[in-house]
Parts: sequence; C-alpha cells; structure tokens
Amino acid sequence: MHATQGVASLQTPLSLLRREAEHEVLGVCGQGPQPTAVFAYETLCRGLLTGRFRSLPTFPATDQRSWDERFQGRRFAHARALLDDLQKVADRVHIGLPELVVGWVLAKKQVHCAIVGARTPDQIIQTATAARLVSKSKLWAIVDKVAALHGGG
Repeated sequence: MHATQGVASLQTPLSLLRREAEHEVLGVCGQGPQPTAVFAYETLCRGLLTGRFRSLPTFPATDQRSWDERFQGRRFAHARALLDDLQKVADRVHIGLPELVVGWVLAKKQVHCAIVGARTPDQIIQTATAARLVSKSKLWAIVDKVAALHGGG
C-alpha cells in the first residue's frame, strides 16, 4: 500500500468570464503545508477573450463554439462590452488584450500555469509574454474594477 500525499495539482477553468474557481477553489488550493498547484484552462474562453470577435460569430456545427452560450445573444454582448473596456486598459499600458487576459489569470498566486491554445506562432507570442505582467498588482486592481462593473468578481 502507498501512502498518499494529497492532491498535487488541479486543472480548473479560470478566466475573466469564468471566475467560479477564483473564490471557491483557489483559496483552498493555497492552504496547507504543500499547496496544490493550479493549472488554469479556458483562460481565453475558446478565443472569445482575445477580442477577435467584434460581432456575433457563426461557426460550423462541428465547432464547440456553435453551441457555447458565450458566443450567443446577450452573453456574447456582455463579453463584448467587458472586452471593449478591457481593451482600453490594455491600450493604456501598451499590451495586447490576450496578454492582459492571460496575465490576469497568471497573477493569481495559486495558479502555476495557464493552459492557452494557439493556432499561430504570433498567438503564442501574444500570450507567452503575459508572464512578465504577473507582479503588476495595480494593473490587476484596475482589471478587477472593470470586471466588477460588468458583473464579474
């Protein structure tokens, strides 16, 4: 029989649109003598938080986004309004929206890594540079205020 050491890591969705884990999970993962490493996925919400979709998109039936409610009606409009305000913040500090969104996730002290999809080398570069923003606590306070204005947080 093997002795157990507890949970070493946890993979959970976390983004500015999926914040359930921020309060319910991250606090617990940071406790104890050996904190649980958190790997955040869906940080860009299937591309929605990149800012790429300016108007309501359509996808083939084989694409998960075709039935994802975040890409439909009022949920898309809500995300679009949040992104418009976040883009202003990103512009003010001279970074891209994907970098801002991924940086916000990485700035959570319990998050060890963000799992981010990319289709091109440029997309990898856009999000990989987010790690340099982790210590920008004033920036994250502004992002949290913007999100709160849109019902997040």
